[in-house]
Amino acid sequence: MDKKNRHMANQYKEIYDQLDSKQITAFERIRERKRKVRRRKKLLKFCGIFLSLLIFIYFLTPFSKVSYVNISGNVNIPSGDVLEKININEKKSLQILNLPFFVNKRLEKNIFVDEVKTKLTLDGQLNLEIKEKRIIFKTQKEDIWVAYFETGESAPIPPNYEVSATLLLPVEVPSSFPYEELAKKLAVVPEEVINEISEIQHTPTELENHRFTLYMKDQNRVTILMNKITQKLKWYFKLVAYSDERKYEYVMEYADDVVFAKVIN
Repeated sequence: MDKKNRHMANQYKEIYDQLDSKQITAFERIRERKRKVRRRKKLLKFCGIFLSLLIFIYFLTPFSKVSYVNISGNVNIPSGDVLEKININEKKSLQILNLPFFVNKRLEKNIFVDEVKTKLTLDGQLNLEIKEKRIIFKTQKEDIWVAYFETGESAPIPPNYEVSATLLLPVEVPSSFPYEELAKKLAVVPEEVINEISEIQHTPTELENHRFTLYMKDQNRVTILMNKITQKLKWYFKLVAYSDERKYEYVMEYADDVVFAKVIN
């Protein structure tokens, strides 16, 4: 022990000898409290180092990586495009950077996606259940195919997408044609009626610009105005059921519940 420490020890002993029993007890408590604080700091430091080491080792193991990506529910969106959007490489990408919240945010930027349900299992398997927006029809504008959704939104169809929309809208329509409004109105029509339509032609008259002729798969026809689509087109199968075997043109251009049926020659 050097002179300085020896001197401090002697001072400490002199002070200690001058204390009564109560003061000694309080003094010992203070010393014990300080010892506990020092032990606690050492323990926390050790735990921090140990935890950091465990985390480091974990990131080196395969358990920290996304082991497999399972994609379901996608019809129009290719699985390869989904993998590209979420930017995940199997057995390379870290799980902690690809939690469901982050994956959903990446995919929901795609306008074709309506909803995504994501689940990451303990073994690193990432399950993606995709619900796509319903496409009402698609049409070609110049050299680009455009999809129109039930919400009235539209988006160019990427070349690698296989969009199997039931309806193809003709190209010969005015540039000011309200595609979005037509998509919203057709979205309300029962899907079985939509599936029965073979072709839609824009057939305006001098009085009605937004008039259409629908060619049905059963060889019947329907002429209808834009503002009557949601009200009357849903009746199609009932009208056919009440008709005979001849082919008819059902005229749904008039107000109220009036529908005329003309035999097609």
